[in-house]
Amino acid sequence: GLPNHLVEEVIDEFAASLLPRIRENLGLGDCDFLFPDEASQALIEEHLLSQAQFRNMVGGNILNELHLQPLVDKLSVIGEKKLGATFFFHQHVVSILQLRQDENTVWYDIIDSLPHKETLLRGPFDKPSSGQQPSARIRCFD
Repeated sequence: GLPNHLVEEVIDEFAASLLPRIRENLGLGDCDFLFPDEASQALIEEHLLSQAQFRNMVGGNILNELHLQPLVDKLSVIGEKKLGATFFFHQHVVSILQLRQDENTVWYDIIDSLPHKETLLRGPFDKPSSGQQPSARIRCFD
């Protein structure tokens, strides 16, 4: 698989420009609703995503333990491929990425596309460059 630093670079540097481009290509404004399947389809059409990459789908209310546990079980597997999950809440996208440190240790990054402004107040070095929407990355070690 891809090394963690390359995955992080793609997310931090390249992915921030994708949503505005997808919105523009679909004729949507910054605040218009974007259906998750429209975003996925746009990524497939640009050859940035393949239908074969959709391995499992878990649905339901993430606040319900019975719905959450199957997702946690899937993301906890250390298999041949790195795993991730994406949640869509209206205009808000949150992703969880599995980062492998070794064959027995997994960390997770949570990437929030529309974090609360207080989440971003960590220092002047975290200011987004012009044209980029702010996002937050939270690394979970346990």
